[in-house]
Amino acid sequence: MPARTRARAVACVLVSIFVVAGCGFGFGRPGYGDSVNGIACDKGGNVSFRASVHLWLIKKDGQREGPTGRVGSSGSACSYWVQTQDDEGVIHILAPYPVTPKLITFFMIWDYAIPAGSGNSGPFRDASERGRILVDGTLVEGGPARVFLVDGQTIELFEPDTDPPSLLPGI
Repeated sequence: MPARTRARAVACVLVSIFVVAGCGFGFGRPGYGDSVNGIACDKGGNVSFRASVHLWLIKKDGQREGPTGRVGSSGSACSYWVQTQDDEGVIHILAPYPVTPKLITFFMIWDYAIPAGSGNSGPFRDASERGRILVDGTLVEGGPARVFLVDGQTIELFEPDTDPPSLLPGI
């Protein structure tokens, strides 16, 4: 094999390794302060739109769990328009104009765009992708990208192999 062809082959292999490895290291993911699907992180001085959505993970044992802590709100540099505060199970939308983000956007903020090590939407994301989603008692198919966060809604995510009572036969 000529030296030039060998050099190209080696370069292609190295680029492929870098691209594959980069996917595992999170290159291209939003960092804290970056906009996520059009949802900005700012100081919150111009809030004219407020909405709240209830989000619950329904576990196999019937217990429910909501997001806790301050997802998307650092309390210092900036806070995302979609965030949680100190009330369990409530997603707050605080923006300078009306927005209707999706549940997947909230998960992205929770996992990637908050200080390192403090995000874990895993059980919620898993239930939304492999379990069932009810929005105000209505089944939604297609995962978290199909669920809009609308003021006053209640979103229930049922763990895989857990059926919502309203979907059981005879109820």
